[in-house]
Amino acid sequence: MNSSQTELGHPTAIAVSIVGDSLVVDLADGRSLTIPLAWFPRLEHATELERAKWRLIGNGEGIHWPELDEDISVESLLMGRKSGESPDSLRRWMKWRSGGPREPGEGLGSGHELSGDLRNRFPRIYELRDQVSDPNSPDFYFRDFENRVQKWPTWIEVFEGWEKDLQGLDNQSFDSLKSEALPYLIHRDAKGRGWQQLFDILNQARAYNYLTLNGYSRVRFIPRSEVQGRKTPDLEAFQGDERVLCEVKTLNASDNEIKARRNREVRNVSLELGDAFFVKLRSAINQAQEQLSAYSAGTSARYVVYISVCFDDIFCYYKADYQRQIDEHLSMNRIPDVEVVVHFDSFRRRP
Repeated sequence: MNSSQTELGHPTAIAVSIVGDSLVVDLADGRSLTIPLAWFPRLEHATELERAKWRLIGNGEGIHWPELDEDISVESLLMGRKSGESPDSLRRWMKWRSGGPREPGEGLGSGHELSGDLRNRFPRIYELRDQVSDPNSPDFYFRDFENRVQKWPTWIEVFEGWEKDLQGLDNQSFDSLKSEALPYLIHRDAKGRGWQQLFDILNQARAYNYLTLNGYSRVRFIPRSEVQGRKTPDLEAFQGDERVLCEVKTLNASDNEIKARRNREVRNVSLELGDAFFVKLRSAINQAQEQLSAYSAGTSARYVVYISVCFDDIFCYYKADYQRQIDEHLSMNRIPDVEVVVHFDSFRRRP
């Protein structure tokens, strides 16, 4: 098998409608999803006018109802996930709708109110956060989390993306990823790359979701080897009876770009990725293939290499041009029996 593809993101919506007791979402790839309104209590209790006032967010990756404060991701619909809102949160929202007094946890207020709201909104991010015994450590990624979100509300969108990725994992897989991420929650890179290692690990959730959304079954994280020096792939899955192994790699911004960001220097971003980028890309694919081959020696398995790319172009203005160049490179440098998936990262995922 010779396969490669560039994954620009998750499936996207282009239209939304309410038909009877169902939410109907039309996707850009031609599919149409029909979901019971009962899955989403806020929509179920809303008026027709409130339901009609929706807008697409994240270039169609999600749907937002501003008058209901409701957000639903296309990915969660594809996975068959119902609303995760707790009964207490729904009760407070219903009380607010009826004109009752506001209670702690309603709206983005301050102090305890803000903390309660965020904990309800980002339960898995808080599970990550709560693992750290010293939340005041200067190297703790989530230090002063609530205050920072209050000061820069645009971070809400960033963490919505990560919460969506983490919500895609089953409980056992999330526990596994959470344990692996723990040491890096309080480990900041001294050379200006922040918590790069933490995000390298969290990117595994994206690969997990990619496998799930594309029909793979029994997806799980592979436990790390206790043998020193022996590396294991990140994920195992099955397609029918065929075993699939997946290794996740991250290509981060160049050293020159990191230096420029740290020093707040003005710089130009090239439309062309250049030889240095493709050397890094090829090296990452080769390393992943060697890792997968060593692990599966003597057994039959198909390989998936999932690569998350953080460009020097932090806003991904040239994303379409980069996609074309990467697709051309992969089509001319195919690797037998390896599926290569490239996901583009952007500043919205790296607060």
